[in-house]
Amino acid sequence: MDDRFRLMVESVKDYAIYMLDPSGVVTSWNEGARRLKGYEAPEIIGQSYARFFTPEDVAAQLPQTELDVARTEGRFEAEGWRVRRDGSRFWANVVLTRVTDARGNHIGFAKVTRDLTERRRSELELERAERRARLMVSGVKDYAIFMLDPSGHVASWNEGAHRLKGYTEQEILGRHFSVFYPEVDQVSGKTERELETALATGRVEDEGWRVRKDGTQFWANVVITRVDDPEGGVLGFTKVTRDLTERKRAEEALRAANELLETRVRERTRELEHALRARDEFLSIASHELKTPLTGLKLQLQLSRRTLVNNELPKLVDAIDKSLRQTTTLEDLIEDLLDVSRVQTGRFELVVEDLDVAALIDDTTQRMALQLEYAEMPLTLDVDRTLTARWDRRRVSQVLMNLLTNAVKYAPGSPLEVKVAADGERVRIDVVDHGPGIAPDKQAVVFDRYERAGASPNAGGLGLGLYISRRIVEGHGGTLELVSAPGQGARFVARLPKIAAT
Repeated sequence: MDDRFRLMVESVKDYAIYMLDPSGVVTSWNEGARRLKGYEAPEIIGQSYARFFTPEDVAAQLPQTELDVARTEGRFEAEGWRVRRDGSRFWANVVLTRVTDARGNHIGFAKVTRDLTERRRSELELERAERRARLMVSGVKDYAIFMLDPSGHVASWNEGAHRLKGYTEQEILGRHFSVFYPEVDQVSGKTERELETALATGRVEDEGWRVRKDGTQFWANVVITRVDDPEGGVLGFTKVTRDLTERKRAEEALRAANELLETRVRERTRELEHALRARDEFLSIASHELKTPLTGLKLQLQLSRRTLVNNELPKLVDAIDKSLRQTTTLEDLIEDLLDVSRVQTGRFELVVEDLDVAALIDDTTQRMALQLEYAEMPLTLDVDRTLTARWDRRRVSQVLMNLLTNAVKYAPGSPLEVKVAADGERVRIDVVDHGPGIAPDKQAVVFDRYERAGASPNAGGLGLGLYISRRIVEGHGGTLELVSAPGQGARFVARLPKIAAT
């Protein structure tokens, strides 16, 4: 048993465990002692254990005092600085126990040493932190920071509390914190409720009027926090109060300014709405005034062409053909302006009828054939030939024309696809080009009025086609969307109910 016990002691690594003879000379040395103090057994056995003490403790005869106490009382325990072989110091807990033989004769001491340096550092740091915190809190001047006992009586007071509330420490210590609240809050039990909430949840925050010593009120932000002891018992509460009176006044001034601004905005909005109505009416009148002479000009040119064809004047016929195309272009532009006006003034109406969807698609794409040929855009049609619908034939054809024209402007020289298929109770029409695509920042505005996202300076049109097309589709109760990415072409998807929601 003695051998096993000796082996056990010698193998312990986290504690220095060794024996001293009655005079304090080391007689045994375990692994923990070697690791903690740095001495090998041959170096220290036979030496006085006084070499583990600091010079000042040796001068104060502390090693001998420890031996005397342990010899007299049977045991000595203390904490203090000890010295390693390399001269470095560590904070140690030491227990020195008197050892006697079977007959009760004193034969030496057992010494157990633990390294508590890290714990000591933590304790010192905590003490320093507490001192710093006390100094910091006491010196804060812009916040009232103080302690309440569990019943709500003031237990500490900082300079900020003195400046904010007007009480000196001697005047306020021991008084209930309800003294800082208006009478209406005291009567209603607000202070009791705040402490109950902080006790239950650990924290309560509030804003409201508070009262200074001289009776004046200020708008305060208040935070009350429960403080527990290490065992979980309630020590009291910390209370932090900020004066937000200036912010409160600024908020009230801002609120008044906002109300005034909202009133002015409403007035300005009414003025703008009136101006917009006047503008739209002007566009409508101007468009009609322009369309009337153009219609007459077109009729005269058509009549002249028929006459000149019979006289075989090809050059003149060609010139007249060009004039006709120009008048058609002007007519289309004016019609777009009229459509914008109709949308804005609520006079945009649909004339629905039963129609063959495939026939509508064929007719529209045939009318675009020449433009697609000039643009070198081979067209692929994938149309469900069984579909019928009740739509405004002219308006839906206008949508398809606009989408095809848009592709001609933005993706010349690339293949073009038109796909038409049933989509539940709707008909889905896809117009897909394989051009440069549309940048993400432009996709958000591509359906806006007068928007010509990415168009070259030579591209025609007023940027109204997609705007009008979306309004036509929405007028039928459908949707028109864009799916695109730079370098991957553009896909416009129209979904129209088979029966227009007019």
